[in-house]
Amino acid sequence: MAFIFNEPSRTFSEYLLVPGYSDENCTPDNVSLRAPLVRFRKGETPALHMNIPMTSAIMQSVSDDKMAVALAKEGGVSFIYCSQPIESQAAMVARVHADERITVHTHAEIGQVDGFVGNFRSVILHRGNGSGPSEVTVDHGALIVATGAEERKTSQYLYGQDPRVVTQRELEEALAGGDLPTEATRTVAMIQCVESRTPEHPYCSRVCCSQALKNAIALKRRDPASNVIVFYRDIRSYGLRERFYREARELGVLFVRYDLENPPLVERRDGRLVVEAFDPALQEQLTIEADTLVLSVGIGPRSDAEHLAAMLKVPLNAEQFFLEAHMKLRPVEFATEGIFLAGMAHGPKFIEESIAQAAAAVSRACTVLSRDEIVSSGSVAHVDQLM
Repeated sequence: MAFIFNEPSRTFSEYLLVPGYSDENCTPDNVSLRAPLVRFRKGETPALHMNIPMTSAIMQSVSDDKMAVALAKEGGVSFIYCSQPIESQAAMVARVHADERITVHTHAEIGQVDGFVGNFRSVILHRGNGSGPSEVTVDHGALIVATGAEERKTSQYLYGQDPRVVTQRELEEALAGGDLPTEATRTVAMIQCVESRTPEHPYCSRVCCSQALKNAIALKRRDPASNVIVFYRDIRSYGLRERFYREARELGVLFVRYDLENPPLVERRDGRLVVEAFDPALQEQLTIEADTLVLSVGIGPRSDAEHLAAMLKVPLNAEQFFLEAHMKLRPVEFATEGIFLAGMAHGPKFIEESIAQAAAAVSRACTVLSRDEIVSSGSVAHVDQLM
């Protein structure tokens, strides 16, 4: 089996842990705001190929937790800061590296894929050795695409022009690292649906509302006297995440609705960061001086998705995410046999949804790998004499 992973833009909300939801032991009190994902150097694509299901490869133990952490950090791993010790998460990474049946290729990208179900051949290009890429050829029976997605680039609301304007991801990292001074969070404004649900990008990125709620709760718990105002179009904290909306309201987070035709206005006035918006509940124009403005920027497909799709001969949808063979009957498969799909390469989703989809993709791939032979009947033309 071959897995193709691309560098997932350092973080993304697919990998963000919603407190108390993805892990029954996690609560807003013991979860820090850090993205739990494996990440590699910018522009490099790790590829992993394996002969057995992942679950059976991680049952061994690693005796030295400090060694495990060092190995994971050297590979660029970022951890889930939760009730589960970092060492145990790093140990899983170390177990994968230590298992002789698994080969992990870092600082690498897929250069070529040929073949058909049960008999694929991929060329992996290793970079960073100073003398050009070196090639490794891998024969495998199935392939899973899990290339992830990217945070969209934006220049709206003074982002990139004023250091006080950040994204939700950047706010999370600052909170997790303790790099955000209290004076920068006395008044925090958040604007939802940036680069999402617009004529250019009509779909909802799904994770942004829950991510904003999580960060708003963390800010209020960190400093109950702080002011947190969320400018939103719709709060879509679906499922059990609805309780985080209620908790945010109970903690004093304010919510102001806006519509696409009348978005908030952000300006610099005499060195102050000013946010103006019309409040439909009060029927008044609000003016807020924010210490920090946080943008919930939407999820977009990877920039190289079209290139990879052409290489694998699989389709993309209108938004340039990978398109499954059938939404209900074959949700983790492509029309091309032997190639499967998981994660945000398919579209925006939370980590538990990605995990469920990955488990389904591996199960379907195992139906290919478990066979000694695959019978393939060619198309044969014939003439119907009665026609």
